[in-house]
Amino acid sequence: MPWKVNGKIRDEKQFLQDVEFDARPSLSTLDGVDVNPEQRSEILDQMGKVKLFQGGIRRVMNRLPGGAEGFRKRYKEAVDAGLDVDLRTFENIHVMLDQELKRAMRMAKAAAPSNSDIVRKRMVQEVTGRYLRNGNQTEAKRFLDYMEQFSK
Repeated sequence: MPWKVNGKIRDEKQFLQDVEFDARPSLSTLDGVDVNPEQRSEILDQMGKVKLFQGGIRRVMNRLPGGAEGFRKRYKEAVDAGLDVDLRTFENIHVMLDQELKRAMRMAKAAAPSNSDIVRKRMVQEVTGRYLRNGNQTEAKRFLDYMEQFSK
């Protein structure tokens, strides 16, 4: 995971465990392109330094009524009612976490030290354009604000 490991489990990590989210498959590709081990290491290092995914997890946690406990309770109620429930799609929690992970990976990749200024500018334009095409001005602005620190 893109954060330091110690004896204490952070709220975000506990949340991922509670909703049974596994980020490993998502970390192998970015926008349909395979990420090699060196790139993945660089991306994860950048994500951990500035807590990019941790912030995304927190945003999902804040959108979830009753937090992980409420989610688990509603999931159990659906299972107990005999409904055919898929944990990966239930209430779109995994979808939202995947989106936040991809967003964090894009930001980290754009800021990666191995990217040249030209590549970085192109990536900034592409990522910002993607957010704006999806009508997400808030994320476009957040991304531009984040990337501003690398243009100095």
